[in-house]
Amino acid sequence: KLQSKVLTYKRQVEEAEEIAAVNLAKYRKVQHELEDAEERADSAETSMSKLRAKSRSSTSVQRTTTVSSKSMSRIE
Repeated sequence: KLQSKVLTYKRQVEEAEEIAAVNLAKYRKVQHELEDAEERADSAETSMSKLRAKSRSSTSVQRTTTVSSKSMSRIE
């Protein structure tokens, strides 16, 4: 009877270890996916910042050109 209990406990331990291994693998997979997503988000934010800066600088140039053109027409 005692040996039967020991075998039952061994099976339960093996099942628990298998479940733990599966869960650990899932965790690692999701953690890796999260890291990849964070890297993509960082890259997208950097690109967006560069585009905004470029847009601002081209808008400034257009405003300066427009102001200069209006000033020139007043002079004439």
